[in-house]
Amino acid sequence: MAPKNSSRFQDSDSEFGLAFSIKVFLISAGMLSLMFLGIRWLVGGRPLSLDQSQPPAQQSPTPTATLSQGERILLTQSSIPLKERGVAAIAASNYEAAVSALSAAHTRDPADPETLIYLNNARINNRPGEQTAHEIAVIVPVALDPATATSVLRGVAQAQTQINQANGIQGKPLRLILGDDQGKVEIAREIATQLSQSVNLMGVIGHDSVTTAKAAMEVYKDNQLSLISTSTDIKPQPLVSPMVSDNSDVAKALADYMIKLNYRRVTLLYDGTHNNSNGFRASFETAYKGDTLEQINLANVQKITAKSLNTDVLLLSPGKRSLKQATEPLLNNNSQIRIFGGQEMFDPEVLDQLGPLADTLILAVPDRLYQSAASPFSDRPLKLWRSLADITTTTSYNAAQSMIWGLKQIPNREGVNQAIETIDNSTIRLLKVSVNNDAIAGYELFPIGIIKDNQLKSN
Repeated sequence: MAPKNSSRFQDSDSEFGLAFSIKVFLISAGMLSLMFLGIRWLVGGRPLSLDQSQPPAQQSPTPTATLSQGERILLTQSSIPLKERGVAAIAASNYEAAVSALSAAHTRDPADPETLIYLNNARINNRPGEQTAHEIAVIVPVALDPATATSVLRGVAQAQTQINQANGIQGKPLRLILGDDQGKVEIAREIATQLSQSVNLMGVIGHDSVTTAKAAMEVYKDNQLSLISTSTDIKPQPLVSPMVSDNSDVAKALADYMIKLNYRRVTLLYDGTHNNSNGFRASFETAYKGDTLEQINLANVQKITAKSLNTDVLLLSPGKRSLKQATEPLLNNNSQIRIFGGQEMFDPEVLDQLGPLADTLILAVPDRLYQSAASPFSDRPLKLWRSLADITTTTSYNAAQSMIWGLKQIPNREGVNQAIETIDNSTIRLLKVSVNNDAIAGYELFPIGIIKDNQLKSN
């Protein structure tokens, strides 16, 4: 039998029928939702939130800055159990245990600079009484370029170890704060903001990307905090200095010296994809007053033919390119071509690519590199790391030394700021390379002279 008033259910224009239909729909939808939530609860093992006011979860959460005085490991590829134990002890403020574990870790793996830095930091905190320290932050590209990060940390670790073993700066030790901006502008700004708030922080070394360096240095400038950037694209300006010196002084020194020796034809090998090498090329092109200058981009190595040998001088600015393939045509050639190079060639591993051609090579490098205790041709890094330094280690050591020197003059940020303003790489050292398998680096360097204020002074 049909229900009483059943015609109302069939009347779509009926107000009551429409309301009832909506009510039935809502009840059915509600029951289905409850069934769905119940199934999710059974499968997931936990109730689901019904709060619809919460925003949806981010698929890619915004990365946050990570700074460490020793509480966490950044160079994870070099992690060993002893190092992990030491880091855990620092995180727990058990500095005596941290010193013990990190000392053993450094003995086990002396090539790891992060271990030595954290050991130095732990020793500061393990001293009796309240221990304040001057602080320098080192922001390295761990995520993007762990090899460069390791080289930078070796330089600053050598400087920290050296000054702390000498009773610090006016009796105050040096603590290093490590971080990685991951090449991201927002993280660089966050790091810069955090660091600027520390009253003990005296300066910053690092920020390898030009974009992160520019983002961070605006924050540092607002807080009168100096930055020595590892980016090769940063130009000197107030409170900011590049870690690698400008190539213009080196290029001019080489150009003038070649003319002095009456070398009128030059072939320049450069890396057109590398900013520093391109800068050197442009500077040399402006400074050289000889007859001919042939330029060969190492990005197109097939262009190097016998024609390249019709020259007095082969000038090398390899950037990130290997010289082995490029210089192979010269190995069996009996011409009297002389080979010259700038600070990029101030590295035994780079010279090794030249083989016998490295003998009698003439180098022009800033004198600060040549005199550095972290020189690639010095035995000091070899004793510390059980391997020779590279040019990045040398320049990061020099950067830390500049800040330390400033703190010795005025023990606050102003001292570092003044030191940054006085960094001078314009004095150029001319060196003759001699292959010597008995030497520490496999080469001996014989000083030819110093160029200062555009004047060559012989040794």
